[in-house]
Amino acid sequence: MKIDTNEINEVLRTKKPKINLESKVGLAKVRLPEGYKDLALDLIRRSYDEVSVNYGKPAVVAVGLSGGLDSSTALAAAVEAVGKDNTRAVLLRHDYMTDGEKEDAGYADFMINYLGVEADTIDISGLVRAHWDLTGKKDHGPFVNNLLKAEGLARARASALESYSSSEDAITIDTSNMTELVLGNVTTGAYMGMVEIFEDLLKSEVYELARQLGVPARIRDQQKRISEFSSTHEHMFGADFRYLDPLVHRFLKGVTSEQAAKELGHGEEWVKKMYSRMDGTRFRYSAAGPISRMSEFDENEGKDAAWVGGMKTYWKDAQKLKLARELHKLREEYLP
Repeated sequence: MKIDTNEINEVLRTKKPKINLESKVGLAKVRLPEGYKDLALDLIRRSYDEVSVNYGKPAVVAVGLSGGLDSSTALAAAVEAVGKDNTRAVLLRHDYMTDGEKEDAGYADFMINYLGVEADTIDISGLVRAHWDLTGKKDHGPFVNNLLKAEGLARARASALESYSSSEDAITIDTSNMTELVLGNVTTGAYMGMVEIFEDLLKSEVYELARQLGVPARIRDQQKRISEFSSTHEHMFGADFRYLDPLVHRFLKGVTSEQAAKELGHGEEWVKKMYSRMDGTRFRYSAAGPISRMSEFDENEGKDAAWVGGMKTYWKDAQKLKLARELHKLREEYLP
């Protein structure tokens, strides 16, 4: 199978927008709620203890390690929570890795050596080929075909990690963050994690958690990319997470795109495009469940099949919880 996976990098490209360089997150100013790190470690520790007790045999905490900021932070948290002997890095490699994936693999190897953890490597080439064979039976056009290839990579990784979890009695740490979830960077059927320690965190807040966990600057300061697309944030969205996070925050709290553009000083065209993406991909947040339910449909008297997914709805509901309210309050203080 001859496929240049680097073509996937061109699936989603945003031309360089008009951006106010002053409206970016100052990473030194980012704050997490008091005790957040300890709470995350306790969640991992207690999840590990529960599975070990209830199943009557030892479990390990596993992280699908790409080498990016999110998975490296999750691995560091697992090691601090349950120790390196009870932690596994799972490397999901294949024959069609993009240049970006290969570069990230070097960071993954660095983290494994840095933390001193054991690693299991799984060759997912067969799973990748199976996904591509299935979606390639119909000509969807070059744009959609490359998008399907990228999604196939994500689904193959998730499927392999789920199988690993079952065979090794492993608890998996999810590596999703709020910035990328809101922007639609989650593939339906590729949700891979049992314990979520930073799903409610913006990317800049994950950076701060990584700092608190002692993740080396080499990892924290690398270019942030979506590995299945071999694409950086700048390439895909037109700007990196320091500019995206203030936009995501405003979207979640209901600020209009026009007002967000005015407050941040960015080009209105780009802000509208990002808002359209955030609104249009909201169903992807339902990757772990249905996008609509009978109970919701019945409650609305059959007028609309309401999408259960959507980070705006999720964040509104989350405000009923203390931690989410604290995160929101801190963002109002440190975000531009």
